[in-house]
Amino acid sequence: LSSKLRQTQVLSFSLSEWSKWKFEFLVELFDGPLRNPALLAVALKTKLFKRVLNFFSPTKRLFSELPWSYENLLYVRAGCQAIEVLSESDVGKAYLAEHVLLKQMADLLSEEVVKLASKNSKDQFWSLDRMLKTMAREYFTLLGVFTRNERGLSILRRYDMFKTIRALCEESGRDDIVNLILTSLDYEYRSECHNILEVVLGSKSAVMRYLATRHMRQLLRYGVSNFHTWGIDLVTARVVDTDAKVRGLALEILDEAVDDEQSMGRLISARPALGNTPGLGRALQIRFLSSKAGLKFLKEIDFIVPELEKWIQSENIAYVDQVERRLASVLNRSL
Repeated sequence: LSSKLRQTQVLSFSLSEWSKWKFEFLVELFDGPLRNPALLAVALKTKLFKRVLNFFSPTKRLFSELPWSYENLLYVRAGCQAIEVLSESDVGKAYLAEHVLLKQMADLLSEEVVKLASKNSKDQFWSLDRMLKTMAREYFTLLGVFTRNERGLSILRRYDMFKTIRALCEESGRDDIVNLILTSLDYEYRSECHNILEVVLGSKSAVMRYLATRHMRQLLRYGVSNFHTWGIDLVTARVVDTDAKVRGLALEILDEAVDDEQSMGRLISARPALGNTPGLGRALQIRFLSSKAGLKFLKEIDFIVPELEKWIQSENIAYVDQVERRLASVLNRSL
C-alpha cells in the first residue's frame, strides 16, 4: 500500500501543488486496494483523503475553476471514487461526514436557492456561464455518489440536502441545474431521490417534465430495482399531462414496460385514463386483454363491445388491406 500511496504523489506535494499529483494512480488506488477496509483505515491515517477532498472543496476554488473538458473528467472520476470508497464503511462515513466538503456544498445549494428566488445572479456559483464553461457543474455528479448507498444518504440528510435540492427543483426556473440533479441522483434504493424525481415530473416547465419522463425510460431499461412498484405510477400520471409530447412519451414507456407481467398488473390496478389517448393508448388497452385483471378492467369501462363492433364493421377489412399492402411491398422488392 505504501508504494501505491507514493505513486499518487499526493503525500509528496501539498494542495498548492496539486497539479503534480498523479490522478490516474489515485483512481487505481480507490478502485482497488482501498476497497479493503483494513487498508482504508491505514490510508485514513495519512493526509491522502484530506488533501484530495480539499481539492474539491468549493471555497478552495481549485477544481471548480478548471475549464470543463473531457480530459478534466479524470478529476471527477477520482473524486467520485474517493466518496464511494469512504461511504462504503462506517469509518469512512464518519471521516466523510466531518469533512468541510459536504457543509460547503450544502451552503452553496442554500445560497443558490436564495439567489434564484430573489433573482440575484451576482457572484452565482452555478451561473449559466460557469455551468457551461467550468467544472463547477460536476459538483452535482459528486453529489449523486452519496445517493448510491444508505451511508451516503444519511450524510446528505444530516445536512438537510434533500430539502434544499427539492426547493431548487421546485422554484429555480433553471432547467440546466434541475436536469443535472435529476440525472445524477441514484434511484436504486427507495429514498428521497424518488420524491425529487416526482417533483421534477410535475414541474411547471414542460421541458423538464419531458426530460424527467425520458429519464424514466432510461431507468426502466437500466433495470432499476422494483420499477413496477413506483415507476409505473409516476409514468402513468404523465399520461394526462398537458403537453402532447410528454403524454406520447409516457404511453411509449408504458407500452414498453408492460412486457413485464408485474408492470402490467401495476398499470391495470392504477386504472389509467387511456380513453382520450387514441393510437398507442388504445393499443395499450388492447394489450390488457392478455390478463384476467385486464379483461375485467376493460369490461368495467365498457371497452370490449365497442371495439368488437368497430372490428366487425370496418377494421377487419382495413387490417386485411394493410396486410396485403405490406406483402405486396415485400414481394415487389424481392423481384
